Amino acid sequence: MSNSNKTIQAQQDYKRLDKCLVDNSDLNRSLVNKLIDDQLVLVNDIVAKKAGMNINCGDTITILSSEPNETIEIKPYKYQLDIKYEDEHIIIVYKPSGMLSHPTQYNEQESMLNALYYYSKATWIPLIVHRLDKDTSGLIIFAKHKEAQDKMLEMFANRTITKKYYALVHKKLTKEHIMINVPISRSSDNKMKMVAGEFKNAKQSLTEAWTIQTWNKYSLLDVLLHTGRTHQIRVHMKYINHPIINDPLYSSDRSDNLYHQYLMAYYLKFINPFDQKQIEIEIDMDQEFKDMIKEIEANNF
Repeated sequence: MSNSNKTIQAQQDYKRLDKCLVDNSDLNRSLVNKLIDDQLVLVNDIVAKKAGMNINCGDTITILSSEPNETIEIKPYKYQLDIKYEDEHIIIVYKPSGMLSHPTQYNEQESMLNALYYYSKATWIPLIVHRLDKDTSGLIIFAKHKEAQDKMLEMFANRTITKKYYALVHKKLTKEHIMINVPISRSSDNKMKMVAGEFKNAKQSLTEAWTIQTWNKYSLLDVLLHTGRTHQIRVHMKYINHPIINDPLYSSDRSDNLYHQYLMAYYLKFINPFDQKQIEIEIDMDQEFKDMIKEIEANNF
């Protein structure tokens, strides 16, 4: 799938948008529904509201793709992978902050996808299941074949995968537990950003968080995603006036620290769709998190 926008013109009437896209592209239904859910599909330049909307002959459908461009030659990138789980179907690795999950239209070749191409030695082709933002560190899943990709995408769509994050945010959070149930939509002013609130075409979004530790000006949170919107944690933290430290899009107070936004995907739990055994992985907090906490405590922030 191309990272540049892909445009399709319907050649007949369809009762469902997702059916039209499956019939006129190389996308499977699970991925189509995820793209629609993430507000990355436009119908006649309007964000598609639902997969079941009617499509008329002549309608123009645009996919604002979030996947790497298949016309880009993916070159192997020699990189020491930190593998947390691997079988013949999937592989779970640690992605550091500052590293892309996959190349974009700018053809970067030092992404995690490129590193997996090197690791696989062409015995299998790594396939994208989900992404972490470039500046978010932590656990990321790749599939080794199409069936595995389809099964994992379906699990993400059905919300049967538990994902938890550490987040260091600005200001002291006074509550031990919060539920942020505020819809998210793409910003009309900046297509790179998302916004939270009751805007047109906003999607239901639910984030749950527990306070691990607080200081005068900062808080460390344990965050659980109940939905998987683009930038969800970052947008919801901004919405409640506790933006993530060093967030390049949603925090106005950024430091020169080489470690980027303090958001880390530290926990995954799901049932392996091939052997029905539970996979549960929890990794230690990044050293950069620990160093920032030491700095906060040392300066009595």
